[in-house]
Amino acid sequence: MNTEINKNIFKSFPEFESERLLFRKFLLSDAKDILLIRSNDDVMRFMDVPRHNSISDSEKLIQLVEESYNKEDGINWAIIEKHSNSFVGYFGFFRIIPEHCRAEIGYALKPEYWGKGYMYETINRMVRFGFENMKLHSIEANVNPLNERSKKVLERIGFKKEAYFRENYLFDGKFLDSIIYSLLEKDLTETKGSPEMIDYKNHWDNVYAKSELSKLGWYEETPQPSLDLIRSCNLKKNAVILDVGSGATTLIKNLIQDSYTNIIATDISKVALDRAKKLLDTKETKKIRWIADDITNPKNILQLKSVDLWHDRTVLHFLIEENQRKGYLETLRKLVRKEGFVIIAVFSLEGAKKCSGLDVKNYDHKMIEEYLGKDFKLKKYFPYQYQMPSGNTRPYVYTLFQRSNKT
Repeated sequence: MNTEINKNIFKSFPEFESERLLFRKFLLSDAKDILLIRSNDDVMRFMDVPRHNSISDSEKLIQLVEESYNKEDGINWAIIEKHSNSFVGYFGFFRIIPEHCRAEIGYALKPEYWGKGYMYETINRMVRFGFENMKLHSIEANVNPLNERSKKVLERIGFKKEAYFRENYLFDGKFLDSIIYSLLEKDLTETKGSPEMIDYKNHWDNVYAKSELSKLGWYEETPQPSLDLIRSCNLKKNAVILDVGSGATTLIKNLIQDSYTNIIATDISKVALDRAKKLLDTKETKKIRWIADDITNPKNILQLKSVDLWHDRTVLHFLIEENQRKGYLETLRKLVRKEGFVIIAVFSLEGAKKCSGLDVKNYDHKMIEEYLGKDFKLKKYFPYQYQMPSGNTRPYVYTLFQRSNKT
């Protein structure tokens, strides 16, 4: 049992890492990223602290963080994404009470990095640092009761709800409630497989690296429903067709056979796209533009100017987090031209609740219509019983939309 905090952490700033993230000392140059966080409506909705209105506000915060470290009553880290070296958020211990070996935690993440499991990974790594290196006995978190995402990630790690205080503090002219969570080292859990922890790229890379394509639960020898809907759009042969979550689909070869000349296949898994290329001959492969990217938070796809048809039979139903669906829709709206077409096929309300070990979100045509918004007119929809390679069936719903010419 820890009865004395380790103050050596205040002699030399500790920097370390997790699987995908680096945790380093704040730099004054981080102020621009902090401003993006502390001025964002989505982030600030539940933070109940003053917004930042200028870069100087964020620079002052960095100075306060430095002063807190020097006074040995707080320590904060910038969270850096390893592969891109991008600032994604921050985490800190504050209100450190040495005589009780207790500290409170605070954290924030840029919205574009939500849904990747980064905050779970950060808190999971940080609380272990708190117990093992700082020699804390207990860690506290004060949460706005409406902040479901924050409560969920804390509970997954093992935090226990200690108290619910009604209107116990005044902020922005309103008395607000708060929930106090706490964690002891013995409370730590090893939760596996929760949505916050999923690395979708690695998941799909592993699936396509290890599986026989024709045995996959979504494999179609001939993607007839998709082909029928695409043909009904009467597109020109040089129309830009984007196949989202293309994986190792046979649709690409069928589109080539239909003489379409401007086909783009995108998937979060490069392994899947590499295997898809092997389904084509060398000449056919060169006709396709292959883009490995995350459609919910794209880096490369947005280089496209516009597309005439967006086709997705595999992605939307896997997006169970609100920010994932928001990112998907933002990408779709940026790319699909006026009067362009959108084909989305998803697990129906009667369909599978899990696929490839992942939870899914089920839809009917009205839910997709509401999701896309008034700019997209529903042209066709139909239920479809897909027969899996195993012989079992999975209910889908196929939809075809056309974008308005006024958006």
